[in-house]
Amino acid sequence: MKRNLLLLLLVGFVIAGSGCSIFDPFFIAVNIEGLSGRYNIDMSDPAALTYDESVTVLASDYLNPDFSGDIEDVSIYDITVQTEGDYTGSVNGEVWASYPGAPLTLIATYSGNWDVFKTPQSLLQALLGNNPNIIPQLGALGFLVGGINAEQDITLSSTGFVSQSSAATNLFVIVAVFGQVLAAP
Repeated sequence: MKRNLLLLLLVGFVIAGSGCSIFDPFFIAVNIEGLSGRYNIDMSDPAALTYDESVTVLASDYLNPDFSGDIEDVSIYDITVQTEGDYTGSVNGEVWASYPGAPLTLIATYSGNWDVFKTPQSLLQALLGNNPNIIPQLGALGFLVGGINAEQDITLSSTGFVSQSSAATNLFVIVAVFGQVLAAP
């Protein structure tokens, strides 16, 4: 009886079509690694409280070369802004991105006490309404997805200012992009 029921189900799937076949593509989720920038805030000139730094990350550095040319889809699941170094003021800035053939695009703005940013501040949490320190720009994630999907070198920039001069050295703002690509093996 059980055998007849299984046979009937199998025949039903064959007649109706099960929606998958051995010819459906197989994809692997591969993490995007190293798509980040670390920007120095030079306090050697006490009057200069601004910074404007850019880092170009080669596609071969943030994408696994084993899957070059085989990317089917891209997902960005977070962008973080973090500070490094001892400073008692606040930091205010913008995160920008560009890639060959595309305009410089604003990704997010950030503002808050330096110490708050010592813990990475999440763009995802801002999108969920849980992080007032970062304001994402609508459509910016789609811009980044387009560059990654086209396997372009990405330039990440951070511009901004700090609230007061300091004798502190080794002050940095760090921007990191976290995501995955779906690639055909």
